[in-house]
Amino acid sequence: MESEGASSRSAEKECEKKEEQCETRHETRQSLKKTLKKMQVGSAMSSTVTIVLRGNEKSEERKIEGSVTVGEKARLEGRHGEEETEVEMKMYVQTPQLRRPFEAEVSANGQIRRPEQKWEQEEILKSDLTSKVTVEGEYGFKGEESKTIRSSLVVFRSDKLHKFVSESEEFKQCAKDNEENKRLTESCRSAIHMAGYLDRVHAKLSLPKEVAENRFVEMATDATKLYFLPYLTQKHLENRPTGPQREYEIEAEVDGHGKFLSVRVEGNGEEVHARDYPLRWNTKMILPICTKKSFTNKIVQRLTDGAMPSSCNVEPSYIKTFDGKYYYYSVNDCEHVVFAEESTDQELLSLPRRINKTILSS
Repeated sequence: MESEGASSRSAEKECEKKEEQCETRHETRQSLKKTLKKMQVGSAMSSTVTIVLRGNEKSEERKIEGSVTVGEKARLEGRHGEEETEVEMKMYVQTPQLRRPFEAEVSANGQIRRPEQKWEQEEILKSDLTSKVTVEGEYGFKGEESKTIRSSLVVFRSDKLHKFVSESEEFKQCAKDNEENKRLTESCRSAIHMAGYLDRVHAKLSLPKEVAENRFVEMATDATKLYFLPYLTQKHLENRPTGPQREYEIEAEVDGHGKFLSVRVEGNGEEVHARDYPLRWNTKMILPICTKKSFTNKIVQRLTDGAMPSSCNVEPSYIKTFDGKYYYYSVNDCEHVVFAEESTDQELLSLPRRINKTILSS
């Protein structure tokens, strides 16, 4: 760069930038390799963000790094319907105001049970989809002793939800559609989705005393309590916690429509209960928790607007194309070819729109 006329200082800054980018790519790849090694057979995705604000001197530099790696293991042998998920999150903060860089790392492991059946809504509803997640985290200043955070969650289906799904109009209508050999109707799509619902969470959380009793955490807790009023009840417990850690027990439940939330939190000398709090945003995609699709699948589907991964479903009289459209189509005894044109060639894109859709031709 200097030979091309750049000043020594600007060349140095540019080279430092290139070096940091190279290190970030290397760390991302190492994180992916580490996660994939745990998965043995599966898939993983990683995202890293780095923000650097430079000053005149190196000591004035402000830097924030964050990364997320998600890996999913293929179904384990002898444990049908169960998948293992690994999530790792890291954060690094460096500013002149901090005596040392601050580091935080959180890892989560989940044993997620998914329906073995794809089209039998009654079998899906009968299956045990109880899933477990464990979370461990460490944080602290670089070179000093780290503090730990631990949590364990069990997610399951309540009897109330089982009754709600089995008595729903969609579930009953789907049973009638199945008698006519129809499984892609709107009622069946809704019934199958609902049959994989989980509505209850039981969690245990362990926090360091300095976090639980931090002034800002207490302010956030008080603000949360005000937010849930007048659905909130609170009482103080006789036994006050001791020791370096604060233990919490949390129970949460959402109704079958995902419109009302109930939460009970016990710990740090009090019990707080919010009942039937109305959720004022659209929870259709996240509540109740659906086990039909994996976490990675949902992320990629959102990022690509349903284009990846894509699928085509064919019934004797009903078709779902790769681009998510539904059509009535009578499948006869002829040979049929199912394909999707995904070329970005402008000449192909100028052809009739049907070229870019799933086509079944005899």
